[in-house]
Formats: sequence, structure tokens, C-alpha cells
Amino acid sequence: MNAETKEQLQTALVTGAAVLGAYATRKILEKSWRKATKKEPPLDPSDRSNSLLEVLAYAAVTGIVANATRVMLAWGVNEGVEKLEEG
Repeated sequence: MNAETKEQLQTALVTGAAVLGAYATRKILEKSWRKATKKEPPLDPSDRSNSLLEVLAYAAVTGIVANATRVMLAWGVNEGVEKLEEG
């Protein structure tokens, strides 16, 4: 596999994994928020029924988890492509 093909494969796989990972992460975070707080997640920051603390907490948790998931997926996909190339 040449370098250009390998890079295109990695890009396509990482993009697909990121889309699926983002969807799954969001659903898991929403469900976890409901279970932990007994409230709906503050998805609309302009909704005044949510406190600033709730909105910031949800944004922070979502950002950290979403980015960590993206990094882990990219790492895993890239490792998988490397192993395919070796074998």
C-alpha cells in the first residue's frame, strides 16, 4: 500500500469512526446526565430554565469526553491500518 492510499484510508476510517463515535458519545452523555441529575441535559444554552453552572458543567463534560473519544478512535484506527499494512 503506498503512502497516499494509506493516508486516504486512514482519513476515511477516522472520519467515519468520529461521526459514529460522536453520535454514540452524545447519546451516552445525555442518558448519563438524566440519570445523575434527574433533569434534561441543557442542550440550549440560551434556555433560562438551566443555571449557568449546569450549562458550563455540561459543556465541559461534553467537550472533554467528545475529544477524548475522537482521539482514542483516531489512534485505534491508525493502529489498525498500520497492522493491516504489516500483515
